[in-house]
Amino acid sequence: VAGTKFFTSSSLTGTMADATGALTITSGAANIWTPLVFNNLQIWFGGPAAAPNAPFKYSGTGNAAVLGGTPPSASTGFVANNRPFAISTTANPSIIQWPIVSNPEDWTGAGSGNATVGLSDGEALQCGVVMGPDTAILFKNSSSHLMVLTRQPFPIYQLQKGIGVAGRWSYVYAKGTCYIVTPSRRMKSTTDGVHFDNYPTNIDDIWDTINTDRIPNIVGYYQESLELIIWLVSTGSSTTNNYAIVWDIRRECFLRFTTGFDANVMAVVKNRVLYAGHYDGKIYQ
Repeated sequence: VAGTKFFTSSSLTGTMADATGALTITSGAANIWTPLVFNNLQIWFGGPAAAPNAPFKYSGTGNAAVLGGTPPSASTGFVANNRPFAISTTANPSIIQWPIVSNPEDWTGAGSGNATVGLSDGEALQCGVVMGPDTAILFKNSSSHLMVLTRQPFPIYQLQKGIGVAGRWSYVYAKGTCYIVTPSRRMKSTTDGVHFDNYPTNIDDIWDTINTDRIPNIVGYYQESLELIIWLVSTGSSTTNNYAIVWDIRRECFLRFTTGFDANVMAVVKNRVLYAGHYDGKIYQ
């Protein structure tokens, strides 16, 4: 997604094809989309945080199309136990919603439903991290919650209050551990959503340079082949993600990449090449 358009490529060579079709996509520096893979479809949630666009689907050919079945317009989502889950909808920023089993285009039939996470705390639900076949951890800015995925209507329990994520994409799941960046601009990790590990303080001066206005736009990515946790951040007065703070899992140390950024999203293709989608609308290898 770039600007108001949705583009595709089967080879990452030459000009990408405009597959927007009849979609309505709102442009904006912070309008990052979350693609989910479900039942041979890509399902996309995203758009403006306060008023997300309607979700859409892409089958791999032709144009994308609006997702059917009156799904919620949501900021992000995840897939678990044969369902997509939509997070932070226009109707209620603290809500999580799901369709019937195995059908992403029936959000009203028997088996569909929704739940409000953390009643009356004034915080939007930010993200959900699937921790295994049975559970997901749901994060707000200052709390974590357990969602049980094996029982309907998916009971949710608050795990702790005090630690949460900076934004919708400020988490990474790697090797059984969930890594997050908190609103106070520090990395922590957890395996249960209750106990959180801290990390070396020797780069706190770098964490402190992150633009406080851009904390919700911190984006995390796991580069599996090199076992790197990558955080795309904005430092100083930058209004784009001009810097990357990296945690090397193997060597247990921080790295930093200070040039060549402005990236909003990252992806790895089959040959393990890392691509970054930049604010300038281009893809960089």
